[in-house]
Amino acid sequence: MKIDNNSLRHTIAVYDKGYSLLRKLYELRKRELPPLSGSEALAVTTAAMVMPRDEFNKELEELLPYLVQRKADVSHTRPRVLLSSDMLDNPAYIELVEQVGCLVAMDDLDNGSRYFWKTTDGNSQDPAYDLARRYLQNGSPRMFDWRGQIEQLVTWVKEFNIDGVLELADMFDYPRGFRRPYLESWLKEEGIPVMSFDRDYCLANVSQLKTRIGAFLEIVQAKATG
Repeated sequence: MKIDNNSLRHTIAVYDKGYSLLRKLYELRKRELPPLSGSEALAVTTAAMVMPRDEFNKELEELLPYLVQRKADVSHTRPRVLLSSDMLDNPAYIELVEQVGCLVAMDDLDNGSRYFWKTTDGNSQDPAYDLARRYLQNGSPRMFDWRGQIEQLVTWVKEFNIDGVLELADMFDYPRGFRRPYLESWLKEEGIPVMSFDRDYCLANVSQLKTRIGAFLEIVQAKATG
């Protein structure tokens, strides 16, 4: 099978269309009462990574008009949280955060916003170079552009009206652990409540997690009322 530049450009266009549709989906999360939960948004972005892209684009194009009209499954506002983590493919973590009383209104995940936020710059004559450049601009802590990553977080906090940032770090993600003091210091200087703690790959220590998330919720609520 031969892969030529025209084939690459076609595939890039198909994937970029999917990224654009996901951006439209995330725009709905800016609403005071979003029409989808954080775990539902994660299910969609995870599907984007495993489904044939043409099929995914078609399904999401059909889903978006329904979500635009869909009423939120909550009757009152809750503290809006940005959840930051790694490849968080277990929706139980987001469900737990929302069960405690938060609304996960935005995420910073490998299989969430970071997967699609940046499209592929197709201005060069070499589509393979364009692809490589996009992957190298990924906002994961392992890329060590910490200033750019945290500036993006601050931008999302403002755009999505976020009340606090909750980081659930994979226990063995050392780059994220190295970044943690820098992240916490920067966000606190910006006046953004932040809490960070480690997690296992599989959901475990639920009672302990609930307690810590509840403590974070109290911090966010105290700032909102103070």
